[in-house]
Amino acid sequence: PFGIREQLNNTSRVTGVQEIRNNWVAQIRTEGKNYWLGSYKNKDDAVKIRKEAEKHVETGDFIEWFENFSGGRKRR
Repeated sequence: PFGIREQLNNTSRVTGVQEIRNNWVAQIRTEGKNYWLGSYKNKDDAVKIRKEAEKHVETGDFIEWFENFSGGRKRR
């Protein structure tokens, strides 16, 4: 269901990645909740982390991965 799809309605044209105040923000929504994946100076870094998060959603271990990735940050 996931995959990097071109989006015409955001600044990056990549689902879950957008430019805000000269930074590239990555996030993902799964199981009805939004998860902040970080803010990056480089668009490619934001796309890379978004793709990694999608992989973990698809394999079913996203929550465990996110808790390790985020250092305990909670969802938004």
